[in-house]
Amino acid sequence: MKIYILGKSRGLGKHLAESFEKDGYQVYGFDKSNGFDIEKDQDIIINQIEENSLIILNAYANGSQKSILEKLILSNNKIIVMGSIAATFPDPSMKEYSYNKKDLNEYFTRQALEKKSSDLLMLNLTGKVYNDHKLVYDSIKFWLINTDVIAFTYRTK
Repeated sequence: MKIYILGKSRGLGKHLAESFEKDGYQVYGFDKSNGFDIEKDQDIIINQIEENSLIILNAYANGSQKSILEKLILSNNKIIVMGSIAATFPDPSMKEYSYNKKDLNEYFTRQALEKKSSDLLMLNLTGKVYNDHKLVYDSIKFWLINTDVIAFTYRTK
């Protein structure tokens, strides 16, 4: 299985890519470091993704996650959306971010329930959990084996 990560060059995306590569997967990334603008180059990115792959929508990019998800939702791919606990517990200091994550979460939930498929996963994370790369990677690996799960929500105190 090929893995495509939008937002692969640093942070969680970088660590996920390294973990998947270590386990023998082919990993491809799309972000500014390799010339892709997640907001402007969506169609170019989508055209490069092969069917029957795993896609991790990690890059936030001002609501672009939802736009890309809308374009990929009917594809024959497994899609993981990196959400945020800010969708449920908005952060007053990041109103636009919280709004976009809530909108993404609501769209994802509708699609997951309507599609009733095993190829969609959302991980809603806090900043502390987001930095626990092993936990996130292990959750994804668990889901690849147990696709009845459609969402994980991690919240720390």
